[in-house]
Formats: sequence, structure tokens, C-alpha cells
Amino acid sequence: MSSSLVKAQLHNSYVPPMHIPLSPSSSFAELRPHHLHSGVDFRTNGKEGEPVYAVANGYIARIVVRPNGYGRALYIIHGNGTMSVYAHLQSFAPQVEAWVKNQQYQKKEFFLDREPDSSVFKVKQDELIGLSGNSGRSFGAHLHFEIRDKWQVPFNIISRKIYSIKDNIPPFANRLFIYRLDSIGNTVVSTHDKTLSIRGRGKRLQLTDTIMLNGPTYFGLDMQDRINGSSSRMGVYSAEMFVNDQLYFALSLDKVSFDEARYANAFMDCNELQKTGCYVSKLYLAPGNRLGVYSEARNRGVVELPVNSCAKISIVLTDDTGNTSTLNFWVKTPTKAAPSARQSATKRLAYWATSNVLSVDGCSINIPFGALYESCLIELQKLAPVKDALSSVYRTKTMAAPPHKAISVSIKNNKVPAPLIPKTVLVRMDNKGKIEAQKVHYKAPYFTADARSWGDFFLMVDTVAPAITPVNFAPYTAHKSKRVTLKAVDALSGLKTYNGYVDDRWVLFEYDEKYDLMYYDIDESRTKTGTQHTLRFIATDAVDNKAEVSWNLTF
Repeated sequence: MSSSLVKAQLHNSYVPPMHIPLSPSSSFAELRPHHLHSGVDFRTNGKEGEPVYAVANGYIARIVVRPNGYGRALYIIHGNGTMSVYAHLQSFAPQVEAWVKNQQYQKKEFFLDREPDSSVFKVKQDELIGLSGNSGRSFGAHLHFEIRDKWQVPFNIISRKIYSIKDNIPPFANRLFIYRLDSIGNTVVSTHDKTLSIRGRGKRLQLTDTIMLNGPTYFGLDMQDRINGSSSRMGVYSAEMFVNDQLYFALSLDKVSFDEARYANAFMDCNELQKTGCYVSKLYLAPGNRLGVYSEARNRGVVELPVNSCAKISIVLTDDTGNTSTLNFWVKTPTKAAPSARQSATKRLAYWATSNVLSVDGCSINIPFGALYESCLIELQKLAPVKDALSSVYRTKTMAAPPHKAISVSIKNNKVPAPLIPKTVLVRMDNKGKIEAQKVHYKAPYFTADARSWGDFFLMVDTVAPAITPVNFAPYTAHKSKRVTLKAVDALSGLKTYNGYVDDRWVLFEYDEKYDLMYYDIDESRTKTGTQHTLRFIATDAVDNKAEVSWNLTF
């Protein structure tokens, strides 16, 4: 038994999930688009196929196979009520793999989400349960690993010292973001005021000058951590802000429930992420933010000082292993109060504590209560149609975070002929030109669909079936590989169903959504080899356009 294994057993009831040294590439509760990272990503020596072991006695309570998300994942419940999760696996242990394949053939579907009885797959501590991989929404070989408490809430396994890593590097921050709160009408709206570079590394971080506050202000930090022997960016465990040496605001990322995950959009500066790809953490509790990581939030983190006064601000950052760094700076206010901001003539003031409706000729957007984290200015513009659009483009312009709940977008039908109404989709395009389409509900004269982000909205008709092309084979040839690979892509509404057949018998094609690839590992127990076969593949998209292709080949 390795020394790291012995150390873990002596420290607590869990052993490491792999027998190689544990080296994180991503930490617990790192900021991600629309969520906080729910586990720790461990490196697997840059390759797939590293053996993965049960960290404690228990039973496999859930098995998931999907083309996105966690990919191939196992969930094990242990005697103390906790659950360990192993995601992005390449494969399961042989007995589990055989059971999964049997289930898939019974359902005639690749996607699987099953909860076997507790007696089906009992496991012992350090028993092999699978091999690490890169399945699902993963863009590099690694093991995503979690431990959840008995209420299914993931917690920080490094800060709680369940597993130890080598790290004596303090966290740091590159930039300080300053946000001003302006009174507009009878409510308060926040705007990004300015950004200042932070100097230094190690335990002391520095700003070059005193900061002038032109009204109520809160701060954000481009903060991150590093660990020994790695260039990967890690998240910071906790941040505490002191005003004149009194604790004013504090957060710590010890545990995050899945019900709270999307509140990450209120925690971060989503506009900065969209513009630069940089994650900025706000030391501010928006009124509609229900994320449970805050232990202190005086005045929601907003610093308000009398005119012609000053204060010392200290921000202490701590990483998962207890290393700390401190940023000290001074703020002051002018001799006269700044005038209140004026509402833009074209933007609508949307209130966080109520529902809101935006409308312009041909389009209305319903924003339900609970969708906004704070009141904000939003403008709904009507623009000229883009190529192939069957409506004007309706653009939402706002600095607000993506809505927490889905907004309802309705666009009036002015151009879609009756026969094409079932093929109509509502398209959202982001600021980088990336589009996603939603199937609509039609109630004359409006097409309506839900959206979870702001952007440009318009109607398109999708009459194009998915494109299916061979990748590693050619018709009427002998196929020497044990895997048949093809590509299936739908450019607009996306794949809804797909099925593959060999000689009219359904066969299991695995789906790697990130690369639009389908794989059939030739199963000699179900398909006779060494003879010619007819391979047929059928795919439909979200509006039921259907593609069907077939090839003759020998395998």
C-alpha cells in the first residue's frame, strides 16, 4: 500500500480515489459559467485509463451515462451517509459495464440514469470501480471527484483536510474592480466604475493610491490561487473585508448545494466574463442572491462614507490549505456629495422584487419574479433582420447578470407561412455570434420560447435534416477497426434522437456531444464478424427533420 494511502486511512475514513499522487487541476467551488464547480478535478498523468477506486465501503447508488455533463459517472453511498462521485470516466468496472450495456440495449438508448438497488453493486474501500477518462463535458483527461454530505450537498475536501496537497503559495489578486451604486428613481442600480491593477505577490498586495468613492461603493477582485508544481488557476477559499479593522464582509466556499449553484451569476461579474473571459468575484450580496456562502455582509458589502472622510480597507484572502494574503488600501470621499444618476431615455428600470415586462413593436419579454438578482436598466431594441431570419432581431442590452429563472420571449409572426410554423425556432445569438435555438410554442400571432440568457432574439425556420458522415470507414470496404465512428451534426435546432442498426438490429452508438461523434464498438456477441453488413443510421433534430443513411461494409 502506498504511503499516501496509509496517511489518508490514518487521517479519516476515506482513501484516495486513485493510487497516483493527488494533484488538482481545478479546486472546489471555482467560478464557472452559471455555477460553482462542485468538486475537485484531479490530474491523471495527462492520459485516460487511470484506475479509479472506491474511497470507502458502500454501494453504487446511481449510474449515469450521458453525452454531456458528467459523462460516465458513478455515485457511491457510504455507511456514514455521505456520497462520493466519480465523473468523466472512460469506463466502469467490468461487472458494472456489462450491466450498463444490458440496460442500454433493453432501452435502445445510449443515455442512462439508473439507481440500482443497494444490494446490486456493493463495493469495498479501495476496490476498482472504473477507469478515468474524458467523457461528457470534459476537455482534457482528468477525474472529477466529489464527496457530498447526507443531504447531497458537495463540500470542500481539501479545506476540510480529508485529502492533503502540497501548497505553500498564498492566493493573489490581479485587479480591483470598483462598482458604484446609483439611485435612479426609487431604486438603486449598480454600475462598474473603474478597475485598478494590484501590485505584488506573496502575503502583501498593494494599490498605488487612495481611491475616491463617488457614492455608495462595493468591490470585486480578479482573485486566484496557485499550488506547488502546477500552473493551473485555482479558486480562493475565503475572502474577508475589513473597514477600519472591523469585519465588514466575509465569504467562504466550504459547501455549495446544487439548488444554489446558479447564484454564482450573482457572485461574479458576468459582463467581465463575457468580455474578457476573466472571473471576478464580487464582495457584495445582491438583494436577490440566495447563495449560502456569506457569513458577514454588513450593508450587503456596500461601503458608504460621509462626505470629506476616509477609511482603511483590508481584504484578506485564504486558500484551501490556509495560506493567506492581504490587500490594504485607503478610500476617501469628496467634499460634496455626487449628484444622483439619471435614467437613460431608452432603458427601462427593471425591479428585482417584482416581475417585469419589456416590449417593443413585434416582441415582448416577460421577466418573472426571481429572475433578477438586483434592479437594473434594460433596453429592448428592434433591429434589422439578419440573414435567413424570419423576423426582426430583438436585442436586450443590459449590464445585469443572466436571469436566474427563464425569461419568456414572444415574437410576432409576420413572415412564417402556415406550413412552416412547426419548423420554426426561436434563436438566441450572443455577442460573439454563437447561436442556440429553442423549439417554440405557437399561439397566433406569437411564437414563444424560454431563454436563460440575454442576447439577440429572432425567428428562423429549420428545414434542414442533420448531416451524417463516416469518419473512420468507407462503404463496400473491409473495416479493420473494432470501432465504427461517424459524425452527426445539426446546425440549428440540435439533435433530438438517433439510432444505429446493423442488419436492421439496433446497436449501441455512444455519443460524444462535444465533438459531434458517434461510436459503435463492434460487439461480437451481438454481431457476426467477418461478413458484410448493412449499417444504417437515423437522426432527427428538435423540429423532427429526419436524416437516414446506410452503408455496406465488412467487419
